[in-house]
Amino acid sequence: MDLSATNKGSVPLPGRKRKGLRRLSPDLIGNAIDETNAQVTRIGLTFLGTAAFCLLSLLSPDSALLGGSEKINVPLAGPVSFFGFMLLGPTVLIMLRGYLQIYVEHSNRLEQLGRSMLAVRAPTLVPLKNPLIRVFSGLIFYLLLPMTMILFAWKAAVFPAWGSGLLCAAVGIIAGHAVLPLGKVSWRSKALLSVSAAIIAGGVMFGFGPLRRSFDLYHADLSNQWLPNDNLSNADLSYANLSGAKLSDAKLSGAFLLNANLLNADLSNADLSYANLSGAKLSGANLLGAYLTDAKLSYANLNGAVLISAHLNRADLSNAKLNGADLRDAKLNGANLLGAKLIGAKLSYADLSDASLTQANELNEACGDVHTKLPADFTVKLCPAE
Repeated sequence: MDLSATNKGSVPLPGRKRKGLRRLSPDLIGNAIDETNAQVTRIGLTFLGTAAFCLLSLLSPDSALLGGSEKINVPLAGPVSFFGFMLLGPTVLIMLRGYLQIYVEHSNRLEQLGRSMLAVRAPTLVPLKNPLIRVFSGLIFYLLLPMTMILFAWKAAVFPAWGSGLLCAAVGIIAGHAVLPLGKVSWRSKALLSVSAAIIAGGVMFGFGPLRRSFDLYHADLSNQWLPNDNLSNADLSYANLSGAKLSDAKLSGAFLLNANLLNADLSNADLSYANLSGAKLSGANLLGAYLTDAKLSYANLNGAVLISAHLNRADLSNAKLNGADLRDAKLNGANLLGAKLIGAKLSYADLSDASLTQANELNEACGDVHTKLPADFTVKLCPAE
């Protein structure tokens, strides 16, 4: 008998096990659906908790972005500085969201297969048709990450390059989330749509320039901190404690420093043009070569401050206390010195031409030299030789 002729047919031999994939049973599919949905729930809750933690941490004051020593215990990462948290937080959230999406897609495929096989399964949170649960799930899946990323970008916008980078990431995430509900579209098409939307949104965003906001440091305690070369332009530092702070070469133009404590602060060569320092305490401060053009210093306490070569053109120093201040070679032309106190102030080589002065300034108690430029009809006694 020709066995080859028998084996040519498709009839399997008795007692021989069929090789290949094991036949899927409804019970097996049901168990897989339940396990996957349980994993979706666990990852979803982890993602929700991490996002909530990030949102609460972003309410921290801006002083934490200036190199503070405070630490934040980031989930899945451990304690990090606030600066590190601003980089690590978005990374952890994006990873969790991607991991969650993988399991959601797998759950959807198993659900379709289970319906075709009438699989019996235990009830879980994910497949319930309650409208409130569906709305809540939609908020988590489609709004939570984009909203959190936008807040990260806004928090980091005190550093324009950093804030713009996070905003670009937020734009990309929003574009990706916008195409997620398109279930019948292939992943390749979704990726193409996401990239196209991100490029268009990025172009529009950069058309308006980098994302930028000013520091909010109202009543912040920055005493003795090292902040040289920092950009604090237009920052709100009203009532802030900056005593002993190192702010040499810092950019503070247009900053609000009303009633700020700057006792013994180092502000040498700092740019304080157009800053509002009304009522600020600057006794003993080092303002050597500082730029205070058009700054507001009315009622400020500058007793004993070092203002050598400082630029105070058109500054408002009305009723300011400048007793014992060192104003040698300072530029004070056009400055308002009405009611200012200059007892013991050193004005050698200082330029006070066109400055507003009255006899109430007690200018006769200050000293200068033949190079001191004064308004007409004003004189100053010579400073003793050092």
